[in-house]
Amino acid sequence: MSKVKSCIVCSKSITNRRCDAKTCSNSCRTALWRLSNAGPISIKVVISTLQYNQLKADADDIGVLINQLIIARSIKPFNSIGGSV
Repeated sequence: MSKVKSCIVCSKSITNRRCDAKTCSNSCRTALWRLSNAGPISIKVVISTLQYNQLKADADDIGVLINQLIIARSIKPFNSIGGSV
């Protein structure tokens, strides 16, 4: 008996497709391609001088840039609950 797979875009069941299919239709395949090729998003963060100095000290302690530290800290909660960026 074959295992029923779900489309990774819309969660519909995938039937009558190749065994390695990830999507149920061409529209979902296109949507997946667009999501995977999305570029970075720029944001502006307003923080106090005290917060900046603390971030700078934390970043210097571990040897990374401030923006890398902010990104790492913002992604961490999502990874712990199974979300993606």
